[in-house]
Amino acid sequence: MGIKNILDYMTLGIMTMILIISPFSKGLFFDEQLYIWELLIQLVFLIYLIARTIARKTLDIRAMILFCFPVLYLLSMIDSLSFFATIQEYIRWSTYASFFGTCYLLLLNNNIRKISPTLMTCYFLFIAIFPFLVQWGIIQYEDAIYTGRFSGFFQYPNTYGAIVAAGLIYTIVLKTSTDLSNKTNQLLNICLPLLAGAFLMSESRAATIVLLFIWLTGILLVSNNKLVNYFGLSLLSIVSGMFIYSFSTNLIAFLIVMAVTVLVLFVEDKNNIFEKCNRLVFLKKKNSIAFILIAFLAITTMGAIMYVSGLVPEQLIEKVKSISLESNSVAGRLNIYSLALEMSLISPLIGNGGDAWSILFPSHQNLPFWATETHSFFLDQLLKIGWSGFTIIMILLGCWLFKVSKNQFAFPHVTHLAALLASSVLLMHSMLDFNMRYGSFVMVLLIMILLSINPNSLAEFYINKKWVLLLIPVVTFVAISLFFNIRFYAATTIESDASSKDISLGAAEELYINAIRYNPWNPEYRLKLAEVYVTSYEKEQSEEVKKAAIRNLEKAVSMNPQYHKTLYDTANLYNDLGEKQSSIMYLKRATSLNEFSVQYAYPYIAQNIVYAEENPSNRQSNLEMAVQEYEEQMEHQMEYSSENIPDKVNVMLPSKAHVFAAESYLLLGEIEESKKALSRYEEAQDEQIKARYFALKNILYAEDSEQNENELVNTYISFFNKLVDEVK
Repeated sequence: MGIKNILDYMTLGIMTMILIISPFSKGLFFDEQLYIWELLIQLVFLIYLIARTIARKTLDIRAMILFCFPVLYLLSMIDSLSFFATIQEYIRWSTYASFFGTCYLLLLNNNIRKISPTLMTCYFLFIAIFPFLVQWGIIQYEDAIYTGRFSGFFQYPNTYGAIVAAGLIYTIVLKTSTDLSNKTNQLLNICLPLLAGAFLMSESRAATIVLLFIWLTGILLVSNNKLVNYFGLSLLSIVSGMFIYSFSTNLIAFLIVMAVTVLVLFVEDKNNIFEKCNRLVFLKKKNSIAFILIAFLAITTMGAIMYVSGLVPEQLIEKVKSISLESNSVAGRLNIYSLALEMSLISPLIGNGGDAWSILFPSHQNLPFWATETHSFFLDQLLKIGWSGFTIIMILLGCWLFKVSKNQFAFPHVTHLAALLASSVLLMHSMLDFNMRYGSFVMVLLIMILLSINPNSLAEFYINKKWVLLLIPVVTFVAISLFFNIRFYAATTIESDASSKDISLGAAEELYINAIRYNPWNPEYRLKLAEVYVTSYEKEQSEEVKKAAIRNLEKAVSMNPQYHKTLYDTANLYNDLGEKQSSIMYLKRATSLNEFSVQYAYPYIAQNIVYAEENPSNRQSNLEMAVQEYEEQMEHQMEYSSENIPDKVNVMLPSKAHVFAAESYLLLGEIEESKKALSRYEEAQDEQIKARYFALKNILYAEDSEQNENELVNTYISFFNKLVDEVK
């Protein structure tokens, strides 16, 4: 084995370990879990790229094609709403581009390409068996089973459903091949029922629709002499999957179902039953249509018999019945998609960078619903990198499909078709959900895309000095990514120590300052440092500490001026510092950016009124601001409280807000409005609020009450009467 092959196999071993171990970090969804893997993947890519180019004197520039994404994110910084979030996306996509480039170059080795289908089958087997092991208590992993549904490493059943659906269609098509080794065949025999069972256990409706569509497309693409195999394997997989679904909690029953299925497949392999049926069913191409119709009729009949006889699990039937274009889930997604398209016009050319949806969504929504993600990879990228980036994505996908279709006709091969259909499942489901937020999901997609391309189309060429110059921008992009990645990883490590409960304020301050040195672009670090200063100020009343807290609060706001949560957190900390006016100002900004949040509206109303009580000079304006916000929230409450809106947020103000509003109306001389507001109050546990309520009731209705014996109520009566006199 030459030095060139040793280099390839060493890199393959590292990439395989990354693919297997990295999903344990919650599927690489969160950037904090991704940093260490980003560092490793990019370093492996740089070392392998340079060493391989020197050793072989060859290069294929197409391996660098995904580096267009980091470039697009650099451009989006012009209109980005969060520099930190945009840099994180730059690092993420530099990592994906590095992973793609490494795998692309590895697959130029014919021996590696030959074993890659077996490696991916093993990976899908690993993904499928994992939640079963958790269910049986063999291993422990948080949320591998979420509300009774399999979610695997991803902790999200829909994404898990999509990836095992891709694995299922991949193994079905792969097994139709007659060129597989005996070991690979036996491995596929184990995978088929296991993947089908895991897929059904995810109970993902969207993945079911996508898989069905791609499976039907596969009928048109699978060659005639493989159609019986395709139908037979699909039917056997789903039937065994249903039994696994029914007996998944019973290990013995599970093993029996698996053993029977593997035995049936083994008998089929030995006797080539499907192959013989293929030769009998259609010797001519025109017979394929008749076979497809007969097969559909047979499958439908078998499904009806299983349904009537009660062999289909009831829970599975209910899930299928719930699939409807009029369901809340579909309606909710349509609300998100239409809003995302509308928001894409804010910065249509280059987008608004990382976290565009999170920042823009609350200020542009026209209905009170909750959505932390766009639930579509393509719309998410549209918001982040604009229509120019979206166009480039479409061009790349178009070129890939053109290359695949061209090669499929010229060099038809089962392994390429299997990878094509698996890629299609992953891409189509990503149109309907946020799968691409999971780094592990993206890695599998990129490998499937590469495996769908015929090796004859991955031709290398010898390089000269001019071609070597093309490596400079790629190395530069990765170097920039590594620079930020190392700093962010160091800052995250330090911040996790600072967040520990068993640590003094002084030590926490020092750790947060160090974290900010490494990552001065993260507003959360500034807020947490400010919180340390606020806690210290409450104990020591030091003006220097207070100034330090304010400096960090203002810095956090300057980094994220349009993010409602940053403004809300800043307002709370200003309130803790005793800076009521600044707190009210930031609460106003937060409520204006998130008008459907009663969580922000209530403190804004209450703080305005408390500030008005303490400051006669600004009393009128504060009372009017409180009333204005209260009336806006009551309009929302009247309009949307009884309306059926998917993922609707709470539009009901807390009961205590009505007491503060009643006081505000009273001081403004609007007695009837005050009575209306007070009538909406429902008794709360807070003694202060109850005392305010009874005091206002006494004043408004001029009636004595047993509550007058309560000293606190009498105090508020005197206080409110004094305020009314001052206003007059």
